[in-house]
Amino acid sequence: MAFDNDRLPGLLHQISRKDEVNEKLRELSISRGPINRQKMNLEIELEQAEKRENELQKGGLSTFFLNLRGKFDQELYDIQDKVRELRRKYNTAVYQLNDIDGCIAEAQNEIGIISKCEKELDEAYTEKFEAIIASEHPEAEQLAKMDEELKLLRFHKSVFKSTADLANKARKNAEYILYYTKSAPQITAADVLFKSEYDLRQERIEAQRYREGLYKMRVDAFNQLVELEMRLEVIPKIVIIYSDINFITSCHAVLSNVHISTYNEKEIAEEMISLCEGLDRVIEIVNNKYKEFRKSFEEKILNIRL
Repeated sequence: MAFDNDRLPGLLHQISRKDEVNEKLRELSISRGPINRQKMNLEIELEQAEKRENELQKGGLSTFFLNLRGKFDQELYDIQDKVRELRRKYNTAVYQLNDIDGCIAEAQNEIGIISKCEKELDEAYTEKFEAIIASEHPEAEQLAKMDEELKLLRFHKSVFKSTADLANKARKNAEYILYYTKSAPQITAADVLFKSEYDLRQERIEAQRYREGLYKMRVDAFNQLVELEMRLEVIPKIVIIYSDINFITSCHAVLSNVHISTYNEKEIAEEMISLCEGLDRVIEIVNNKYKEFRKSFEEKILNIRL
């Protein structure tokens, strides 16, 4: 597509709404959960109440005894009243759910439009960037350097994100090991005395399965930690590239709190929580740095006239 400066304000306006629309979508998804659960519970209650109403209207043994005691009319009135109230609540929940689903569909549609705008804008910037480089414009060399820095920032974002994901997996693994260690089946002296040979054999088989499962989990956890240590050795080399002293300090503060030499599951679980929180802060810094740098890069492209 040809780069059209007049088209840019509309694209930028659409894209500027992305965070707002995503937040709206998140809030709608959160609010949908309780209403959907309420609707499902009401559906079950309504079905049971309607079933009871039908039983009373058809007649039967319970109806016969209620009539004998003179309580049939009151019982039928109460259940019909309950059915009406449950149906009202159920219909309200369905209406609310449909309303939320409609809003979610609108927000998702808007996200789709924004994604198309982002793609169109990226294509436009790429086309103009390539035209500037090819034209040997005085700013071409600086733009080429900025492009390389953007690619590097994008790569660093992926390194930090994958490291945080790995730390999170290591934490979950450690927590699983702690849980399964506590809940591992134990054969006591009382079991040996009072249980049959067959039951004891089954319990020993179950205990052996547990041990094998724990061993496999520990091997997986160890391998994850080895890979994590290798990544954490690389990160300081990445961080030192940046001139932002606050960024460097923040990263080193995160890394200085990590000591994964003991491979004790309890300590690992606690350390990985701290590491994930720290890496999330680092990722936020890198994301902000990337957004600011990309904005200045795009503004520079926009302001160059060919």
